Order: sequence, then C-alpha cells, then structure tokens
Amino acid sequence: MYIPYTSLSSSPLTLVLFGGVRVHLDLQESGGRTCRVTLAPSHVFKHGPSVSVPVGTSFELEYNGVVSEIQLGRWVLMRDATPTRGGGT
Repeated sequence: MYIPYTSLSSSPLTLVLFGGVRVHLDLQESGGRTCRVTLAPSHVFKHGPSVSVPVGTSFELEYNGVVSEIQLGRWVLMRDATPTRGGGT
C-alpha cells in the first residue's frame, strides 16, 4: 500500500489492516520527515504503542501471519532550472 506524502501532511490517516486492526499514521511535525505509526489500543508493537518510521521508506507490519507492506511517500521540492537574467542592457 502506498501512502503519498500529501496525504500524510494534510491530516493524520487511519488504515484498517489485517481484517480489522487500526493503524494510525501521522507526521511528528508539520513538513516532517518522520511518521509516527500507532496501533489501536487493543494492539501494541513489541516495544510499545507506537514506532517512528522515516518518510520515503517502506515497512512491513505482520499480525497473525499476515504481512502488509506500507510505503510512505516523501516530500520532494522541484525548482525551475532556467537561469534568470539580470537587469540592464
């Protein structure tokens, strides 16, 4: 599953995976480069209720033998490559 950066940056997302497990994704700060992944209160990761994942990467979540891959888009800035010309003649 691919999650575009624009979706992450506009508002937190909640996905339903594995036939009912809710996974909450949100950027840790506006324009951030790290996404916090939190599970529903009835589920936890090995080391706590949430983990941080860098944007622009993919990760896998496994529950009861079912694996889901999530790819997080990243922010890319493009600029015009045309050189600007200075004043006078």
